[in-house]
Amino acid sequence: MGKKIVNGREKVYHFPWKVSYYETDAMKIVHHSNYIRWMESARCAYLEWAGTSYQSFEAEGIASPVMGVEASYKKPAVFADEVDVAVCMASYDGLRFEFWYRITRAGELLCEGKSRHCFTQAEDGRVISLIRTRPDLHSRIVAFLEDEADDAAEGRSTDCRAQVSAEDS
Repeated sequence: MGKKIVNGREKVYHFPWKVSYYETDAMKIVHHSNYIRWMESARCAYLEWAGTSYQSFEAEGIASPVMGVEASYKKPAVFADEVDVAVCMASYDGLRFEFWYRITRAGELLCEGKSRHCFTQAEDGRVISLIRTRPDLHSRIVAFLEDEADDAAEGRSTDCRAQVSAEDS
């Protein structure tokens, strides 16, 4: 469904979306909450592209709750707009991770956002470190992100937000 871009620095996933009528409000623009929903859909698609998914986390007894979400609205989308939600994993430390998002319409910035997450035991909500409790899953995530770590070690930019922005140009 989405377009995958892997360049020398970052892994950006582009998730296309066509605005439905029900996503608009009385002002005939997209209701602000829908941008967060689009970010979630793009994040799920990104994880599948990365070789994992929320379903696989849950099958392993792991939950990944949202700790925080931010959105900065620049211009409104309207019914029937075709938008692109660019997403990349900005940070991961085995305990927490963060995604950055950029929503555009034909290259025009509509919204920027980020979401922060942690890993917990699904049964009791206790925060866990994948490094200690699920080293296999941790290794898969690290392997996917290795290109970015190599660039950081060599002094090249690994600013996910800048890279998401560069993909729009």
